[in-house]
Amino acid sequence: MLVLLFGSILVEAQNPIHVCEGEDIYLHLDTPTTAAIQWQFSADGITFADIPLAAIDSFLITNLQSDGYYRAMLTGVECDPYYTDIKEVLVNAMPTVANAGSDINATSTTVQLAGNIPVVGSGLWSILSGTGGSLSNTNDPQASFTGTLNTVYLLAWSISNPPCPASIDTVQVTMPAAPPLPSVTCGSNTLYVHPVDNGSSVWGCSGIVAGAGSDDDGALNTALIVQMCPMPTAAHICDNLVAHGFSDWYLPSYNELECLRVNAAAIGGFANAAYWSSTEGTGIFTANARYRTFPSGVSGYGSKSGVHLVRCVRK
Repeated sequence: MLVLLFGSILVEAQNPIHVCEGEDIYLHLDTPTTAAIQWQFSADGITFADIPLAAIDSFLITNLQSDGYYRAMLTGVECDPYYTDIKEVLVNAMPTVANAGSDINATSTTVQLAGNIPVVGSGLWSILSGTGGSLSNTNDPQASFTGTLNTVYLLAWSISNPPCPASIDTVQVTMPAAPPLPSVTCGSNTLYVHPVDNGSSVWGCSGIVAGAGSDDDGALNTALIVQMCPMPTAAHICDNLVAHGFSDWYLPSYNELECLRVNAAAIGGFANAAYWSSTEGTGIFTANARYRTFPSGVSGYGSKSGVHLVRCVRK
């Protein structure tokens, strides 16, 4: 309920005053007076008429539907009649009821939304839950939404026309499941392999010994390299990778890389080229790191500053 205080407080009040369609206003004379009070209304701010039954110091007007001007007329005072300041009240229409459209079971990671077009007010999309999503235009009711595989999103379409409360509706967008990752058995572990190469890089860590000398534990090697070595490194590529709903990727060790090479045809996507392992040279070879060439199997120690391909894995 809006309180209109006529008198000294009103002089500093905002004018015009905005209210929402259907709201009430409370006409109140903030300074006590012995004069007779009559509240008046005008549609144009020029011609005023008495409001029926409003000859009291406080008066409630309910369910406002149209703009208008209000004042109080005081009689029986020295300046008879005396009129208070005029206050304009603008009535804002309620916003269009929001409709975000039906829930979407997506067949690709980009979908077109189906919010309704506001007749009154303006619309805004927001992402309430789900990570990695983006909107082409947050104000377009039929914006494109792009998400990530294996993710369920809740989006809100809100239509607002201040000061009225916004109308909000939600839509659930279910992204398709990611295809299963290729996998191989390597010793006692199952390695899940990123389906395509992850670019190329120097092994990195030139002039630094990271201690990543394991031939079998690529996850440990990767953690040591990331801790000890500045970027860029091949290990950082895998450590920073977020793909197919996972973030625990690492650069395979020398023996893990051999498991990939043996199963390269089944995994797919490998080039006829050398790939870095995460295994650092030891002893007199600490300036080097180990690599394997696909599909031949030729391997050796390469300079850490050399550039080879990278293929990330996870357990």
